[in-house]
Amino acid sequence: MAKSSLDLPPDDDLDWRDALEQCDRIAELCDDIPERGEEFADSVREKAENYASWIRKNKEVTRRMQEALDNMEAGVNRWLD
Repeated sequence: MAKSSLDLPPDDDLDWRDALEQCDRIAELCDDIPERGEEFADSVREKAENYASWIRKNKEVTRRMQEALDNMEAGVNRWLD
């Protein structure tokens, strides 16, 4: 069975607490996205909340998860610029 990014081992140089804060920040920023981007915002918020739940439960973050969070935050920020 193929492994998902959530199944990969954590990277010791990544702090899961920082990733949790980033998840919260992304979810909050989604509230500021204009109405025309509502579907995008809802999708990103849901992903960030799912990641936060997994990170909180496992107290770790993988490199792929961190890269995805960085991409989500960059995408949200593009809507807000």
